[in-house]
Amino acid sequence: MGKRTIISFSLFCIAIFSLIIRLYIISNGGFSDASSQNSTKTLNVGTTRGVIYDRNMIPLTGRESYKLACVLPTASAIGCLKENLNEEEFELFYKKLIEGSLVTFTSNKCGALSQCPDIAVLDIYNRYCKNQLAPHVLGYLSPDKSEGVYGAEKSYNEYLKEHSGSLVLVYSTDALGRVLSGVDAQVRNTNYASKAGIVLTLDSAIQKYAQDALKNAGYVTGAAIVLDIKSGEVLALASVPDFDPNDLAAAVENKNAPFVNRAISNYSVGSVFKLVVAAAAIESGIPVDYEYRCTGSCTKSSVKIYCHNRKGHGVLNMQEAFSLSCNTYFINLASRIKKSVLLEYAQALGFSEVFQLMDGYYTDRAKMPDISELDSDAAIANLAFGQGSLYATPLHLAACYAASVGGGTYLRPTLYKGTVGEDGLMSSLAEKPLPKKVVSKKTSDIIRSFLLTTVEEGTGKLAKSGLFLSGGKTATAQTGRYLDSVEILNSWFIGFFPYNNPEYVVAVIKENGESGSTDAAPVFKEICENIFKYKRANPPS
Repeated sequence: MGKRTIISFSLFCIAIFSLIIRLYIISNGGFSDASSQNSTKTLNVGTTRGVIYDRNMIPLTGRESYKLACVLPTASAIGCLKENLNEEEFELFYKKLIEGSLVTFTSNKCGALSQCPDIAVLDIYNRYCKNQLAPHVLGYLSPDKSEGVYGAEKSYNEYLKEHSGSLVLVYSTDALGRVLSGVDAQVRNTNYASKAGIVLTLDSAIQKYAQDALKNAGYVTGAAIVLDIKSGEVLALASVPDFDPNDLAAAVENKNAPFVNRAISNYSVGSVFKLVVAAAAIESGIPVDYEYRCTGSCTKSSVKIYCHNRKGHGVLNMQEAFSLSCNTYFINLASRIKKSVLLEYAQALGFSEVFQLMDGYYTDRAKMPDISELDSDAAIANLAFGQGSLYATPLHLAACYAASVGGGTYLRPTLYKGTVGEDGLMSSLAEKPLPKKVVSKKTSDIIRSFLLTTVEEGTGKLAKSGLFLSGGKTATAQTGRYLDSVEILNSWFIGFFPYNNPEYVVAVIKENGESGSTDAAPVFKEICENIFKYKRANPPS
């Protein structure tokens, strides 16, 4: 140890002696010809582009920064490094410094170095952080970080580029390119860390609750949506697996396709579609006390169709059938509604639509059968409990449920709020969607009570919270795809809270699940309880 210390000290003395000799030669005109060709060089140490904010003006990009030390090759700077760095760290840099090169590095010692002469310590912002929120919404940049390739980065690339900035270190060199001692470096800030950018409807706290809930439940593939019922604004849009925008190569190698945004991708919807059937039936004048006996199965067009309860539910009214998710009741109910009317309500509640959430950023188009496809009792039966050629994204279903429990008014979901200027204030606002009345308030109130009963007494009991009343619907949707001869099922839960004054709809889906009751309902509960606590701790001013 003593020998290494002596060697290091000797090298340090040589470094200082070399610098003194170099300064002496320069000051006495030894390089008079070369010194006349002295110039400046620049080192780009950091770049930023326009900020992406959440609804509360909390940055979703540039949230993390680190200290970068820029060290000029002077005796005083070398001495300061010697005092503050350990032997191994110091040896990494001293050789370049005595050769007249500028050195940059990041270290937990950078704070102590900020007071040293000839050392500039700068705050450098990372575009994305570890465990980045909403990567499927924000997207990512090209390898050179100059262009948005996906998500909001691509949708608003020109505006975000327009508000790019840079942090440049300017220093003097001699004709041989060596940094001149005794000449201070300058930091040139050109719009670095500008406040300008775009604002999304996301709430960063709620987004984190959604992402964490999916991961806490061990979801390999799935999604969660939180929608503001009164405005149609998307508060959270989470998809798993997600990806690290700083390490796209790892995502490419992941067999579970992390780049797929499952929150806006189509799925077979299953029994969550029973809400649409119930709404169409009530609007068509079928009373909620209409009864039907479930025996566990029924036959339509020579096709035997089973209820999930093979033993049968017995005699049920509409509310009981909804809360227990009885397939045969809803098959019978759908047969009493005109096909055109059922499809009309499905379309009014968003089925067949595609949502443009940002410039060039679209959901899948929800799909429902054409009336010509409902050419048999079996086809209508399949539609009654959400099977057949019926597909929708979690976002479509969230919007459908928001309208159904929010008084009967449908709002197209939105994700983009507007732009922010250099002063950090909103400079433009996106147009708000026009409301569309789709069902009566009376029908909406009835549907809301159906959803409450499902959570309190039916298949959604695992969604029940002790903090508030909520309602929702489970589904276990067949996909027609098989793994090891077993059909892959998608587990759903879509619900709302609080019951008396609905504010939020939460939609959850798990791919390759077992049942909506056990897979998705608990995730809904976790998200809602976290939102409830968050709002209670941060009441509106």
